[in-house]
Amino acid sequence: MPYVSKSERAAASRMTWTEVLRHVQEADQCDETEARRQIANAIADGVLFVRWADERYIWGVSGPMQPPPDEPPKNALYWRECTIDSTDPDRVLEPRPYDPDLVDKETAERFDRTRRFRKPMFWRDHVLLLWPPPRGSTTTADEKRAVSLLRDCLKANNKLTRADAWAICRKQFPKLSERGFKFRVWPDARVAAGLERTARPGRKSRPQRA
Repeated sequence: MPYVSKSERAAASRMTWTEVLRHVQEADQCDETEARRQIANAIADGVLFVRWADERYIWGVSGPMQPPPDEPPKNALYWRECTIDSTDPDRVLEPRPYDPDLVDKETAERFDRTRRFRKPMFWRDHVLLLWPPPRGSTTTADEKRAVSLLRDCLKANNKLTRADAWAICRKQFPKLSERGFKFRVWPDARVAAGLERTARPGRKSRPQRA
């Protein structure tokens, strides 16, 4: 058996923000908004633990004026609405270090300039316990192949409709669920092709049910 380093074992025991979002969506067959709601409530209830990947440790500080611990917020509203880094979807913008109702606009802007995008890490065993993987569902690998296929189709024809894309996927990936296509595969494929995650308002197309 090959040796597995301590850092490799630690990495395998944790999940990133995008991994947790995707897992909850697949396990519960829901969209990102609902997945965020469930994750946020689990953090607020103290059953899903999260830490910053670059957590700062402060040594040798004692007394009544100790700085607050460097931990992600446990506020559910933050996780439902947190801003994602456009260059790295695993990173989220730190919460405001102030109460918007207690500071003026100039002070708020000064504080906002200090906020950073940071990577939260979740314990994998907690995630799998709260959201057990569904049995017999389409695998993540199938969805990734569908995303790759539609990405190429959209690059060749960015006017491809969702209904036509669903027809292509049904033929190539018979086990792919309509819900998985609608909430994960189609939006991810559009982003991979350099398009907006959702099409602009206009004529709507709906996947045809089998």
